[in-house]
Amino acid sequence: MKTFFACLSFALALIPNVAAHYRFNSLIIGGQSSPEYTYTRKNSNFNSPVTDVTSNDLRCNVGATGAGTETATVAAGDTVGFALDTPVYHQGVLNVYMSKAPADAASYDGSGGWFKIYEISA
Repeated sequence: MKTFFACLSFALALIPNVAAHYRFNSLIIGGQSSPEYTYTRKNSNFNSPVTDVTSNDLRCNVGATGAGTETATVAAGDTVGFALDTPVYHQGVLNVYMSKAPADAASYDGSGGWFKIYEISA
């Protein structure tokens, strides 16, 4: 019995605490993907979680700036989505929010109001 619990403890220790975190690197408009980081902000976080929930990094991820980010034109009725740098491979809650830039999106720091546009519950 001791051996069983020792093996179980070892196996549980191998399971990672966090299964995945994602970066949305391309905009999809009408089924066509943009080149990476043309319309999305590149960051320096490489899928690690933002651990400080009071940090401004929750807006666009660690190291993200609007520099070089373009604004896409979307026609009424177009389907819009985002591509990820890796497939989503765990189940869990997913919330998607947007914030309206007061002028051009490249200089917007995300400090305005946010509204939820999509969610997947656990």
